[in-house]
Amino acid sequence: MTKFVCLWIHLIGAAAIFGSFFYLHFVDGGRSGPDQEYFIQKNKRLVNFALVLVFLSGLILFYLKTKALAQAGLPLSMHLSMVISLKFIFLVILGALVMMESNFRKQGQVRGSQTLRWAVLILVIVTFLLGISLRGH
Repeated sequence: MTKFVCLWIHLIGAAAIFGSFFYLHFVDGGRSGPDQEYFIQKNKRLVNFALVLVFLSGLILFYLKTKALAQAGLPLSMHLSMVISLKFIFLVILGALVMMESNFRKQGQVRGSQTLRWAVLILVIVTFLLGISLRGH
């Protein structure tokens, strides 16, 4: 039951990160005025909260997986170790990109903000595909 709940929290958190940046890039366009600062802060809080949820639920899922493998007397596969390592590195990079994008947007650097939004969207998709490759493990 814990694995099922953690998996759904992990997926919903990843979807929130992707959805937030998708909305920001394709729907919002470029707000201006007093609404912009408020919206940026709300978006940054949502994404940071989702990043923490994704990290903690992923950590719990990894712990449960290694515990199950250890109880069965099976070694940890190289694929699982590599994918988890890459996902952790990508999560750290995502956190940095989210902060940088927010700062660019606050400063009015539209070009830099759009580039970072594309980078976040692509990185979330790659991370999601890496996670799908773990389905059989």
